[in-house]
Amino acid sequence: MAPLPPLALYALYALSGLAALLAALALLGALLLWRTLSAPPPRGGSAFDLPNGMRIQHWQKEETEFLYKEIWGAESAYSRGGLVFRPGAVVLDAGANIGMFSLFAAAQCGGAARVVAFEPIRSTFEVLAANARAASAGAFARAMGGGAGPLVVEALNVGLSDAPADVEFAHHPHFSVWSTGDAAFADARLDRIAGDLPRALDTADSWLVRACFPRALAGLLARVVLRGKLGVTERVKVRLERLSDVIDRLALPVVDFLKVDVEGAELAVLRGIRDDHWPRIQQCALEVEDFKSRDAVLAVLRAHGFKTQHFASEQERNRGVKSEVSMVYGIRPE
Repeated sequence: MAPLPPLALYALYALSGLAALLAALALLGALLLWRTLSAPPPRGGSAFDLPNGMRIQHWQKEETEFLYKEIWGAESAYSRGGLVFRPGAVVLDAGANIGMFSLFAAAQCGGAARVVAFEPIRSTFEVLAANARAASAGAFARAMGGGAGPLVVEALNVGLSDAPADVEFAHHPHFSVWSTGDAAFADARLDRIAGDLPRALDTADSWLVRACFPRALAGLLARVVLRGKLGVTERVKVRLERLSDVIDRLALPVVDFLKVDVEGAELAVLRGIRDDHWPRIQQCALEVEDFKSRDAVLAVLRAHGFKTQHFASEQERNRGVKSEVSMVYGIRPE
């Protein structure tokens, strides 16, 4: 057998090296994926320093950074739509999680406000309650501009709906903001996100990103991580109440700001407000999950005298995704 020419030998060596490199990268990727999927969920609050100087209790770095960017960032959903925060305001935070919006609202009010934060998941509520106690004790006064005070942040271990009930929620321990009482909604959300990620990568400007993460591979990895990590749930019992019952119990003559971010239950929260309580609510901001819900929420707000706005959905702002999540705002005319 004739020996291979030098050029063929070089090509063979290059192919062998490339195959070894690809095998090593595949092994490394598998190890990283296994490490990600096998890591246990956080089981308690820990201290975390926010960029604004607040040292809060939180669950995990990635989730806290996500919430901070969403609420405190330059593109905050609560810094537009004509919303106004005034000292002394009464703010209701439905779907408070660890209290990031509650602290944001208090800071926007100059450290002088009454904030009532609702969180139905007990483990998440305990972290929220720790942040509420710290805020009420003045721990964040400096970060809030000196703290004009008084500031009271009350944490309630209940969710809001259209009727009192004891129900089961699907709690996402690896990503607590996804916790919901609607199992069908949770499954649809995972499928939507798993489909949106590869579509977004497929339309990326960088050819290198498109080459390294073809749609089929990105879709497979997204489903593995979402189902095997972020989508893992625990069934927990929670208490639901009507917002009007809370308004009566706390004797709130006015609600300057109502924030609702409750993972698909926005309309149920609004149905829990009696007609005689609607005039007390001056402003509201709701995250809605789809166009149908958005239109229904807008109709409810308009029927109760609000001037409404809504901003472009994730689908309209990002190429290649199907998410219909958007923000709806209602402001009562002077």
